[in-house]
Amino acid sequence: AGISAMAFTLFKCSPNPNGLKTLLADRAVNCYEDEWNGMIGLGVVAILVWCIGFSGLFAWAIWKSPMHFPNPDFQMRWKFLFIKYRPDVHWWSMVFVFKGILLNLGFLVMQTGVGQIYWVMTILMVYLLMAINWTPWRHLWVNGLDIWAHMCLILTVSTMIWFASSSLGPQERADLDTDVANLTIACTFFLLPTVFPILGWMVYSQTSPAAQQAKARLALDVRKV
Repeated sequence: AGISAMAFTLFKCSPNPNGLKTLLADRAVNCYEDEWNGMIGLGVVAILVWCIGFSGLFAWAIWKSPMHFPNPDFQMRWKFLFIKYRPDVHWWSMVFVFKGILLNLGFLVMQTGVGQIYWVMTILMVYLLMAINWTPWRHLWVNGLDIWAHMCLILTVSTMIWFASSSLGPQERADLDTDVANLTIACTFFLLPTVFPILGWMVYSQTSPAAQQAKARLALDVRKV
């Protein structure tokens, strides 16, 4: 996410009351004018190399891993993509890569603060549901921590809507304050307590007899490879 954020820096522009758009990283730079146009080539190269190029390279390595992983050289070169995740979810690194790109892409396509917040909440929610479904991390409690952290992030981001309401009138602002308070209470009493049933389901899915047999078969298949 950090590398993607730097690659997209040049294209993150924000509107101003005077009608001009300025660079979020440096308000002295007006977007779509001479100084900004002079740097656009570098920005495009950064996106092509860091976002598209490396994403494609990692996707190729993950795609080829079932055939080439017995090769010690391949293992040493690409193990950072696989070592943290379960063998049957070895592709989870690409989920991380795409999450970082999509989070930053929202600041380009969404011009309002509320829209950007909803975009971030959507991406985090999709990741959360995928993490619950696949439990990709090798250690069970790391999965639980990842799920809990993203639930807290969604709750935190949802409260940021209050700070993105500067363009609203007094009555609309008061209504938004009430909605944010209700949302915070609802998340506290309904969203966060679901962590415990989810953890229970994760423990059962990893320790049940069927799961143990599946792990044994997978370990046997890996040894055969």
